[in-house]
Amino acid sequence: MFPKVIDLNLKNGKLKTILSLFSIKKFTLYLILFSLLNVLHSQSTAEYLAIGEKAYRERKYRQALANFKSALDENPASNRANLGFAKSSLALGSRIDSLNSYKKVLEADSKNKEAVAGVAEIMSLEGSNQEALDVVENALREEPYNVILLIQRATILLRMGKNELALRRLEEAKKKINNNYEYFLLLAKANTANRLYSKATEIIDSLLKQYPENPDVFYEKAFLKYQLASKEDNKELRREFMEEALSLLETALSLDPKHENSRILGVKIQIWLGKYDEAYNFTKELLVDFPNDSAIIHYNAYLANYLGDKKDAAKSYANLLSIDELNIIARYAMEDYVLKNSMEKDPLRNRLGLYRFDLYDKSSVELEYKIANYHLKRASLLIPENKKLKSALVEDSYRFSDKQKLLSFLLLQRKENPDDIKITNRIENLQKKIKETLSYMEGFADRDGLLSNDLRTEPEIFLFDLKPEEFIPDYPDTPQVLSSSLKFTLTLKPQMKIVTGDEEVTIRNAIEESNGKTNFTNAIYYTSDALEYLNLKRRRDNMVRYVGHGTFKSTSNSISVKYNIYDRTTGKNIRNISINTFGRNRLEDYSARLADEIVANLPLQGKIIKVKKESVILNIGLKDGIRKGDVLIAEDKGKEYGSLKIIEIDDFISEAEFDDMNWRKVIAKGFSVKAGPKLVKKEIIP
Repeated sequence: MFPKVIDLNLKNGKLKTILSLFSIKKFTLYLILFSLLNVLHSQSTAEYLAIGEKAYRERKYRQALANFKSALDENPASNRANLGFAKSSLALGSRIDSLNSYKKVLEADSKNKEAVAGVAEIMSLEGSNQEALDVVENALREEPYNVILLIQRATILLRMGKNELALRRLEEAKKKINNNYEYFLLLAKANTANRLYSKATEIIDSLLKQYPENPDVFYEKAFLKYQLASKEDNKELRREFMEEALSLLETALSLDPKHENSRILGVKIQIWLGKYDEAYNFTKELLVDFPNDSAIIHYNAYLANYLGDKKDAAKSYANLLSIDELNIIARYAMEDYVLKNSMEKDPLRNRLGLYRFDLYDKSSVELEYKIANYHLKRASLLIPENKKLKSALVEDSYRFSDKQKLLSFLLLQRKENPDDIKITNRIENLQKKIKETLSYMEGFADRDGLLSNDLRTEPEIFLFDLKPEEFIPDYPDTPQVLSSSLKFTLTLKPQMKIVTGDEEVTIRNAIEESNGKTNFTNAIYYTSDALEYLNLKRRRDNMVRYVGHGTFKSTSNSISVKYNIYDRTTGKNIRNISINTFGRNRLEDYSARLADEIVANLPLQGKIIKVKKESVILNIGLKDGIRKGDVLIAEDKGKEYGSLKIIEIDDFISEAEFDDMNWRKVIAKGFSVKAGPKLVKKEIIP
């Protein structure tokens, strides 16, 4: 509080004048001190800003963030401080903090183009590319040649895959932009994206001369080499490009050890080159700086699993589940991991199983029965002892009249609860129904009513891994996850069987030994040469006839698959299949739909397992998609022996009569049966 002129109300006017003058001098001193403090305050804020901006340019983002925060403590309304804080937060992966700071700038200055571009960048990173592009386009109407906005527009267009448009927009603005480093770096990216590699090389080499210590330029040249490798068919030259790319990334990291893009691309290239230990160390270093980056955690979990570090793999998978629970590739990989490495009471395994069980409930309510069936069966592997799940398995089998599965589950429940009268009664009622079936009456079921294990002779198929359409997919385990999910779904289909177990391992090992490991994914892809290994454990008269193979493209919200079913006997593709699926259940949906297509397009295959006086018994039934009244053809060693009509049928076997009165003279047990020319198999649900 400033002093007032003191009036002592004395008669002595001189004293009064002196006191007044003293007070005026003191007041003046206060004003000087206040002004000085104000200047010091301003210098302090400016100093924080200067240090912060210098640290940001040098990519010392944590130091930059701390100084911008101090500047904001001094002056919360500083647009410059808020912009610095926003950019530093975004560089460190904190999009929410960044967005909040950009919004504060826009509240004070709604036309601040740097803040507009920043908000658009965050929207784009969150997947709202079109909305982000609209924001930038609106701002460009006011300032058509704002460099920040032009760069942001091209960045979003490239992210959207609109490479030609991005390059065209950059070229249009070229004459209006002075020598701007960020612009020319993006122009190089756009040329690379459009496969104009010579032009991209020219721009990048020019930038290297101007900025020989800038890691971004070395990264772009490395990425260009990576792109050249992706288009190269010659294996040796492709490997040479990848090694050159890694060398350039090492230079970028020598200039900036924390250069994020270089380290992430470096991880991918090292995995491709088979340098798993180095890639694993890279992911560990990345996690120090970016502990919540789901992609890095996914890579770390994959590499830990691949290299046998089970403790770190389990830790990374659990961490990933908390950060990115909707990552369907990682979730399925986690399930496979815990099924191989964890006890049933493991917390992570239990968590995964309960999540599947919850998805089963939701899918059932939405009447998506095939997807629900997938979730339920997957959950039953993870948490087989869960009581609610056991009850759901029983009710699911009852809902779809699957008598054999229902009986199996009920018998298991009675074994665990021998005194439960309700379970006993359900078993007795079910067994009465089963004893009325053709299978039981013809002697192909045991006393309980369960069918013989060797009754069926379904068509058999070997599945190669799905091959990514891009050079390197998002994650090394994506092909295996997509293929494993399809195999899992097909194992639930009684109409066919797939080559699995030790035989599949033997075949895959033989193909890998012949062709070498597949770079990056270690998957086994289809080649005509690989077919010779399918019969390593087979007699000539029992070869694997059908083969499944295809390609895929995967995004953060979609799966697209092009698939072929190949018949080795005829040397032709039976069917070319295309599947496109989106959303939360896209992995399950793709698997269920493709499995249905495979079953529907494999020829009906069965045998005569019993010859009676007036008819024959076949080991195919309702579950194979045939119905009473359908006409089939009998054959042996490729020769046809007449047609026969289904007169009785149950789930797995049927009875048929021949139209030729003399059929008994030529037909014998073991003859094959196939679909007649007009028969169309019926769809089985689920």
